[in-house]
Formats: sequence, C-alpha cells, structure tokens
Amino acid sequence: MVTKTDTNLISVVIADHRHIEGVFKELLNPATPHPRRQRLLEHVIGELVRHATAEERYLYPLARELLVDGDEAVDRELAEHVEAEAVMRNLERLDVADPRFLPHLENLIRIIRHHVGEEERVLLPKLDRAGEDSQLRELGLKMLRSKETASTVPHPDATDQPSADHLVDTGAGYVNRLRDHLTRT
Repeated sequence: MVTKTDTNLISVVIADHRHIEGVFKELLNPATPHPRRQRLLEHVIGELVRHATAEERYLYPLARELLVDGDEAVDRELAEHVEAEAVMRNLERLDVADPRFLPHLENLIRIIRHHVGEEERVLLPKLDRAGEDSQLRELGLKMLRSKETASTVPHPDATDQPSADHLVDTGAGYVNRLRDHLTRT
C-alpha cells in the first residue's frame, strides 16, 4: 500500500499492481469459499477498471509527452486494457461456480500479468528517468485521489451492508457502468 509520503506516480502504479496480484492469488486458491470468491471478483474488477482509468488519465498522457516512443508504448498498453475489459465483461456474467469461470479468470490474470510486466520492465522505468520528481509526485497524488473518489465496490472483507460509496451496482454490465462513471468524474 502506498503511504502519504510515497506518492510518486510510479510507486502508486506499482502498489496497485501488487494489490491486484494479491487478490488474484486468493481468487485462484481452491480453498477460497465461493461467496468470498464472488466478492473478490467484484473487488478486483472494480480495482482493475479504476486502475486502468487512472492510468489513462495520468500515466499515459505523461508517457506520450515525455517518451520518444511514448505513442507506440501507450497504444500497446491501451490495447491490453481493451482486451482485459472484454474478458472482465465475460467474467461478470458468470457465477464463480460455473465451470467456465476458471478459464476466463486465468485468461484475465494472464493478460494483466503481461500488462504489468511490460509496464514495470519498460514503461515505468523510462518515465521514472524522464519525469521530474515534482511532476511524478503531483500526478501520483492525483491518481490516488481519483481512485479514492471513485470507490464503488466495498473491499471483500467489508460487511454485507452497502456503504455510502457503493455508487455502481455489480453484476452484468458492471465493467461498462463503472468505466462510464469513472470517465464522467
């Protein structure tokens, strides 16, 4: 988790990646009960859409601006976002007990791990070298704030009572509704 003093955009993006990977591990654990797995799925889909939207708003414009190959790199990253969201739309229609669930989940995880690997090996180090510290801190804070104000799904450990920040219902169409909500805010 990112602390208040560690708000560099690169650190914020990497912290998100680590959080999402932890949720993936629990989703893949056969001992995870189905009700919890369903909550974890809703949580990780929300996190992925929020993360992608924040990258598109803060990280990718900076890459296009600062990097010689920024346009090509960002276009590849955006294509992976589109691919991941298509798989998430399929997953949101499935119950975690459905035999089709695990292959779809494994496909999503494969796409995201590839995306994360590319970002962390190539894009983020280049941006870290090219960006000014103050600019990276400012964009990191903006990314954190945008994710905080866009909270739509409670953490899977939260109570079953809906919270005031539960703005978008989960279920079929969730990915599209969440992305629509995030791009309007």
